[in-house]
Amino acid sequence: MVHSSNSEKGVNACAPPQNQFKLNIVTEKEKNDYRKALVPNSNKSFDSEFIRTTNLERTIIDKYGFEGLRLLFENRNSANYYKLSQFSNNSPWTHLNNKNLSEFIDSNFVLVHSLFTIGIKSLNCHSRN
Repeated sequence: MVHSSNSEKGVNACAPPQNQFKLNIVTEKEKNDYRKALVPNSNKSFDSEFIRTTNLERTIIDKYGFEGLRLLFENRNSANYYKLSQFSNNSPWTHLNNKNLSEFIDSNFVLVHSLFTIGIKSLNCHSRN
C-alpha cells in the first residue's frame, strides 16, 4: 500500500528504500584508521586474523554502505597482495616462498589440473556411450 504523501511527492512505491542509515566516512583519519585495522597481524594466526579482518570488512560495509565498499576495494587493490616468495610467516602459503613462478603455479594448480583431467575423461566416456 502506498501512503498518499509518498505518491504525492513522486516516490516510487516499488523502489527499494533508500539507505538512510548509512553514514559517510567523513575524514581521512577514519579511512586511514580502517586501512591500518585491515592489515593482518603476522604475529597472530592466519585463521584468527582472516576472521577478524573479514568481520571488520563486513562491519564497514554494513555501517557505511557504498562508501565503505569503495574504501575496501581501494585498500585491497593497493595493499593486500604479496609478491611472489614473500608470503608472511603466518600465511598458509609460506611453504611456497622458495618457488619460482612456474613452480608456484604447478604447486597451486596440480589438484585443479587433476580434477579437470578426471572431469574431461569422464565426459569423454559418457559421450561415447
